Amino acid sequence: MSKSLLRHSPEEVIRMLQDELTETNREVLLLTLELEKRVADLEEANRQLRRHTELINLSSDAVITLDANRIVTGWSRGAEEMYGWMEVEAIGRSAQDLLRTECAIPLEEIDAQLHAKLRWNGEMIHTRRDGKRLTVDSRQAVLSDSLGGALGILEINRDLTERQHLEEQLRQSQKLESVGQLAGGVAHDFNNLLTVISGYAEMMLPDLPPGHSNRECVEEISLAASRAAALTRQLLAFSRRQAAEPVDLVLNEVVRNAEKMLRRLITPDIQLVLSLEPGEGVIHADRGHIEQVIMNLAVNARDAMRRGGKLAIETRRVSVDEEFPQTSLTAPPGEYLMLSVSDTGTGMTPEVKVRIFEPFFTTKEKGNGTGLGLSTVYGIVKQSRGWISVDSEPGLGTTFRILWPLSKVSRRQAPKVTADQHLAGDETILLAEDEAGVRRFMRQVLERYGYHVLEAGNGQEALQLVNGHQGTIHLLLTDVIMPELGGLELAEQFAKVRPGIPVLCMSGYSDRLWRRNDLSVHFLQKPFAAGTFLKEIRKLLDSRAESG
Repeated sequence: MSKSLLRHSPEEVIRMLQDELTETNREVLLLTLELEKRVADLEEANRQLRRHTELINLSSDAVITLDANRIVTGWSRGAEEMYGWMEVEAIGRSAQDLLRTECAIPLEEIDAQLHAKLRWNGEMIHTRRDGKRLTVDSRQAVLSDSLGGALGILEINRDLTERQHLEEQLRQSQKLESVGQLAGGVAHDFNNLLTVISGYAEMMLPDLPPGHSNRECVEEISLAASRAAALTRQLLAFSRRQAAEPVDLVLNEVVRNAEKMLRRLITPDIQLVLSLEPGEGVIHADRGHIEQVIMNLAVNARDAMRRGGKLAIETRRVSVDEEFPQTSLTAPPGEYLMLSVSDTGTGMTPEVKVRIFEPFFTTKEKGNGTGLGLSTVYGIVKQSRGWISVDSEPGLGTTFRILWPLSKVSRRQAPKVTADQHLAGDETILLAEDEAGVRRFMRQVLERYGYHVLEAGNGQEALQLVNGHQGTIHLLLTDVIMPELGGLELAEQFAKVRPGIPVLCMSGYSDRLWRRNDLSVHFLQKPFAAGTFLKEIRKLLDSRAESG
């Protein structure tokens, strides 16, 4: 007992000890409350940490923490999914070695910017565990302690690979759209020229008896114009300005007509072999589209035979029934013509083969292919109600097989144009055409067959002729696209002043672009033969005469 307590009575000592105990208990209580508060704060901090961790793991971005030497100290679930490395595998490894980082800016320069500005943002190339290269948007910031000292680096990476792929597809699509618009415009103008060339050739042939020295020349001109018209149909199909025009055609003839162009298309060290089934089976399809299929498959074969080889094109009649085993050509029972295109080129791996019909997919070097050739083939085959398959192995070449439904119309049953049809007349026709050469040709044809022609260079001139002509106008013949006033607008205004008069519109584009439900007009596709043109006019005039 202390000497100070001995100077007090026992009662006072007890009271003093009790006061001291009370103070001690109060201090213990305060310490306990402070401890409980700190524990609660720690638990709240842990809850916040877990919540932040959960939020980070919900992100598809890769969230990575690094120490000052860029050694991985934290690795989110998004990082696991993006790069293929698990957290336990990534922690403690160099990020540079783990991700095989490539960047236009040296790593030392990035670290210098982080030191100066505490953050950096830019694109990097990272490599996944499976070897796939990713383009990422990387955002990096310096992690600091409470005193401002650097603890490490926080790196958040977002995968841009798919977005860049889509952007590249969009740019390619826009480029093709521009090319398509150009092709459509060229084809339209070219069709006007072909109308004149083929029309005059057709007019000259009846005046040249068999054996005449010039008859063969005119026939060649006519044939060349027909082939050129087929090319413009392909241009219009590419630009999506022409719908398919299926007709009954002999597949062997299409292949034979394409042979000369194919020999120019392939290299001299490639042997072209045609094996065509005897007989003349007929399919119902667009001639230009079938030619496009053959050309695209031939180009694909040529590119696979850089050192030469053999390109074989075969046609064969096939019956699909219980006798025909189910293969990749799972066509319903029926009669078909099979077109096969085979090459002895490099062949394809299974991974490539399953993707060859995808738009924009190509194995060629950048700039050497659009990735649309085989997807166009697939689309045409499906549009024609056909089936296509491919067999290929690396080093063993490739064979495409297409089944076309056999038409019920045989070659002998196919309708033929007769020359003794009544085409002449004495009616008055208003002709509106801005192309002078086309207009002169059509006027000469009409006048040769007895028609009276009112000639206008555009829609406005045609309306002036209508207002100034006192007699009857039996038919309006107009081009669709003309300056000042187009053909459809002309037809609409013509119907107000001359109701009930038939209207025949002409265009190098498809009628689907111009057809309107509120306007009753007939359509003639350029280029056309004089006989076709006259028959269409005669049909409209006779129909009106019968109805009126």
